Amino acid sequence: EFAGINTLHYTADLGDMSKNPEEKCFCPTPDTCLTRNLYDLSKCIGAPIIGSPPHFYNCEPNWLDLVDGLHPTQEDHEMDMDFEPMTATPIRAHKRLQFNMFVQPIPKFKLMKNFPEALLPLFWVEEGILLDDEFVNKVKVVFKATAVVNFLKYVMVFGGIGMCIAAGGLYYKNRKENSGKLDITKVTPKSGNTEKSWNTMNISTIQAATVPANLDKN
Repeated sequence: EFAGINTLHYTADLGDMSKNPEEKCFCPTPDTCLTRNLYDLSKCIGAPIIGSPPHFYNCEPNWLDLVDGLHPTQEDHEMDMDFEPMTATPIRAHKRLQFNMFVQPIPKFKLMKNFPEALLPLFWVEEGILLDDEFVNKVKVVFKATAVVNFLKYVMVFGGIGMCIAAGGLYYKNRKENSGKLDITKVTPKSGNTEKSWNTMNISTIQAATVPANLDKN
């Protein structure tokens, strides 16, 4: 965690060409592989220079024991990087490299004939990045927006569940109240004239004859 931001922490080293078969190609010769965290830079810069982490951090102890005044610490001498995982933003990074030169006994020189075979540190450099407060605050805004979205997501989910439960309860209540009632549908006449109309029939009356009937007495 850095400045309140959760990060992924990565570290780097120079490998171990003396033990890792995949790094054997970096050995100066097949029989002269450098030990852990040492790298031959002579082919890159044209000088007999050996690269290492500052103060021989995480190197073989014998190189450190041959030089006085070195005090390697992880915080000050390790190569590391901190990334914010969601946005892949580099929050902090340090690249550190020490330049060394081999010293060995030279029998022809009285002053150097008793020299041990050692690595003599010359200097070390550091390159790094560290986001200031302005950029850190911009990254934090992303987290705040994400937190709000996640909160609203759960509110919508639980709100939908609550509405489904309420709708089911109302449906069950209405069904229970209406289960013992008989529905009667009232039929009303159609709009318009409500008087019944009867079809009239033409009835002819029989009237009595004015001439008396002639009866035959026979």
